[in-house]
Amino acid sequence: MAKRLVICDLDNTLFFTDYLNSKSYIEAAKQLQIDLPQAIYEETRITSGTIRQYCPNIDGKALERLKQIKLECFQENLKDIIINRSLLKVISEYDYLCLWTSSVKERAVIECRYFNINYSELLSFDKNLATIKEIEKIISEWSKKYNVQDKKDVLIVDDEADYLDKIKVLGYQTLLVKKL
Repeated sequence: MAKRLVICDLDNTLFFTDYLNSKSYIEAAKQLQIDLPQAIYEETRITSGTIRQYCPNIDGKALERLKQIKLECFQENLKDIIINRSLLKVISEYDYLCLWTSSVKERAVIECRYFNINYSELLSFDKNLATIKEIEKIISEWSKKYNVQDKKDVLIVDDEADYLDKIKVLGYQTLLVKKL
């Protein structure tokens, strides 16, 4: 029987993290007494880029401190992350699980450990900056590592349709997870 590999994104795919991410930034801003404009609360996911957009006068040092406190808040409240149990069921049928994320690797490792998600690899990179050649190389290397011979035995799971469309062209199976 052929070995099968699933390569799955973490944020908003395996774990729905937008709520906790935004909540953590809001809490960090409160701790630092940074007034956030009301409009920022309408954002689906607050990021450091969102903070820069809504608070253009924030200096680099304050932003770094905000990000540090946000990460601490995030880690203290991992119980608030919603796990995608339907996807977990699907990927459990595969022989190997590899995870990729554009989030901070340290945070991603903590998320995985907290939820007792067994993973064989965790790669942190910005898929939006990676070329299709780089992505194909990564998938190919993981396939070789686990002796997965055929592209049809590899499933790529993500929450970005455009990204998966690029991967489909390479001949891999894909699964799109809709955001909450």
